Amino acid sequence: MSEGTTTKTKRSLERDLEKKQAKKSLARRYCSARRSRYILCWLREIPNSSKMTWKDDGSEDWEPPSVPSSDSEESKVGASRPRTKAMTAMFNDGSSRPSKTDRLVSDPNYREDHLEFNNIKLTSEKSDGPPPAFVLRTWEGIQQLRGEQSSPLVKEDFEDLIRHQENGISEADFLGFMLGNVLLQERDLERLLGNSDVRMLLNVPFSREAVPGAIQPEHSRVSIPWPDVAYGYMKKAITSLQSLELATITPTRGQVSKELRFPFLVFEAKGSDGNMSVALNQCLGGTATCANAIKGLNSLAEGYGVDPMENIVFGIVMNEWAAAVYAMWWEADGGYFRQQSIARFSFGAEDSVRGFRESLVKILRWGKDVRLKEIATTIDKIREARLERENAPKKRGRPPKKAGDNKRAKNHA
Repeated sequence: MSEGTTTKTKRSLERDLEKKQAKKSLARRYCSARRSRYILCWLREIPNSSKMTWKDDGSEDWEPPSVPSSDSEESKVGASRPRTKAMTAMFNDGSSRPSKTDRLVSDPNYREDHLEFNNIKLTSEKSDGPPPAFVLRTWEGIQQLRGEQSSPLVKEDFEDLIRHQENGISEADFLGFMLGNVLLQERDLERLLGNSDVRMLLNVPFSREAVPGAIQPEHSRVSIPWPDVAYGYMKKAITSLQSLELATITPTRGQVSKELRFPFLVFEAKGSDGNMSVALNQCLGGTATCANAIKGLNSLAEGYGVDPMENIVFGIVMNEWAAAVYAMWWEADGGYFRQQSIARFSFGAEDSVRGFRESLVKILRWGKDVRLKEIATTIDKIREARLERENAPKKRGRPPKKAGDNKRAKNHA
């Protein structure tokens, strides 16, 4: 073959390669546009910018749309910023839920056979009516609290989130992204709340003793909650006298783990391939355990004639598309824990993402400024009532003083 023929063949191959690359690039842009149009159409069709669907039985569940993952590794790597990678590493260190726990909460009958058996119910406004007045009043009060003066979220954060929606993202990577960009970390708590006693724990299991129905047999007990993120109080938030008083309630003294007392907010997240029904099962166990700590406190308060505090906590279930905020409370009349959605946020709009963080900030402020004070006040009143009750027999046992006793004592002196 002559040199001229070889040169022509090379040029022909190069042109063919350029055409193929151009077609691939065009196809990639076309698929990306299709995904973007799909997302926009989905957001328009879902009422209230919500990704929550109501099923015929009145229960709530998520059915995330299936978005084909991109073959472009560059977009996936480029979207991961250093702080996000650092947070992702926390969820890839092997400290994950036991497989047995995952199997239990994934059971289709878990809610009926385990949660409802232990008086933990998921309800909906559509089938069960709105939450009670005190829950709505608490949520309205939270919305009136001060948020952030300026949001730390930047446009690039939102663009990264949209990229994750298009390309897909693992659970660990999504949690790392949210912790690095949207959720509040320890340094954020100090900046927003000052030197407070609010504490955040990542990927830490709750204790079995704190879970409702802990003494139930294994085939009907609630799975040990292992929330991705939990907010509560440090040990020092409760004074030594209050801690001693709590010892009369339960050995856990309001603790759900070694480092967290009376938690009031838990997060459960899933990646693109995650089952949101499972995340909701996990959330139900976590919020019920949080409410169970206050239930123990209120039971003791009522025993001493002290008014119980309002027992309400919050749980958030989310993926890269949306987040739902749930309120969990103890329904004293029915004798069960009840959870219901009270707010939803689509992550398809930048304002909605900012609104989600703003609500999170306000819930944390409520936990610091309102709820912790109610807990401390309730414990103090229990202590006062207990001491008064213990001293009552001593007072009754003393003989009453006679009118002339004081005069005789003076004369004798």
